[in-house]
Formats: sequence, structure tokens, C-alpha cells
Amino acid sequence: MPSKAWLKKRYAYLPQKAQLVLINKSLNRNVRVLSNLLNEYPKIHAIHSSLENGFIGLGSRTLAIRKWHKTVKSFPRIPNTYFQRASWALERSKFFEAALYLRLCLKLDKGYFKTTAHFWRAEALYRLGNYSLAKRELKNVPNEYEELYFLNYKKRSKIDLLNDICTKENYRNQSYKSF
Repeated sequence: MPSKAWLKKRYAYLPQKAQLVLINKSLNRNVRVLSNLLNEYPKIHAIHSSLENGFIGLGSRTLAIRKWHKTVKSFPRIPNTYFQRASWALERSKFFEAALYLRLCLKLDKGYFKTTAHFWRAEALYRLGNYSLAKRELKNVPNEYEELYFLNYKKRSKIDLLNDICTKENYRNQSYKSF
């Protein structure tokens, strides 16, 4: 979870009431509060996103996805919605779905999600066994890049992922030679 100072800076352009709810840890996951706020400010994407995450937190994935589809219709050119959906897919180990939504996110992105989306997509492709595409995806990620608490890792770096890809490729190549 981002710091309160970062959130204040991020939401500084929003009305005061929206800022207070989105910055408050307990309020920004409260579905009832977010629904009421959304009725008042329907054009603020962050409220839609928080409401969807609130449904996920309650275990209502179906409601979250239904809401997500409405959000995509309301904000068709925003990459955040696709990044969010990819995040949900990764949490459930749905790597094909994650790779798909990250590709859509990258198509619309103007740089904000670039590095993280390429890294996450490379991980998804690696998990799907598509090592060459995963390596190609990692070319867009700086060498020093790392994610904390990503999937089941405390820390996962580009170097870690590349090493895993090379290990799997070598194992696969040795298996083919034994036939």
C-alpha cells in the first residue's frame, strides 16, 4: 500500500471529499462508502477502481468483474483498468489472462505502467512456458528492476527471472537431446 503522503499527492486534483475517502485505509475499501461517493463523483476513475477492489476484498469476484466491465465502458482509453485486471489474474495464477490484460495495458499506457507491466507479463509468459517471449518482454525492463512481495516471492528481480528462464530452457533442451 502506498504511503499516505504519496496518495495525497496523487489525489490532490480531486475534490476534498473524494481525497479523504481514497486516502483513508478503512474507507477506501468500504463498498457502501465508495458506492455513495461514486454516485456523487461518477467521472473519477480512482473511485471505480477502489470499489472494484472492495468487491474483491469481500470475495465478490463476480460483482467486481461486472463493475470492471462498466468501468472499461466509461473509461475506454485508461490502462489502469487492464493493469488492475491483470493483477487479479496473477493473484489467482491465471497467467494467460494476466498476459492478455497486460498487453492491453501496454497498448494504452503512456509510460506509467511500462516497466512493471513488462515485468509482470514476462513472469506470466515464463509461467506459461513461453520462454522466448518472456525474454523478449524483459528487454523492456531495466537490469536493476525488482518487485517486492510479488506472487509468492519476497523479492523477484529481472535477473532472478532471467536465470529461471535460462534454467528451464537448458532443462528442456537437454530433455530433447535424450530422445
